[in-house]
Amino acid sequence: MEALEQLEELEPNCKWIVMAKCWLSGSLALNDKDYVDRRVEFYKRLLELDPTRKGQYLDYLKIAEDKIKQRECDRKF
Repeated sequence: MEALEQLEELEPNCKWIVMAKCWLSGSLALNDKDYVDRRVEFYKRLLELDPTRKGQYLDYLKIAEDKIKQRECDRKF
């Protein structure tokens, strides 16, 4: 992830870097709070960088937000 962060500093508007960060954060820890929260941020950034695929990113964003809601519900019980 650190290498992608460095690359993003050089190419801040590259959607492929943000997509790679999404995929990597999903692979690292599916239920880890920090990674799920970051994935939401990444998908919101992709909406800005690549409006052509808005529907796809909104679907991914909803899935990530649903994981956050599920995690919050699990903590209540």
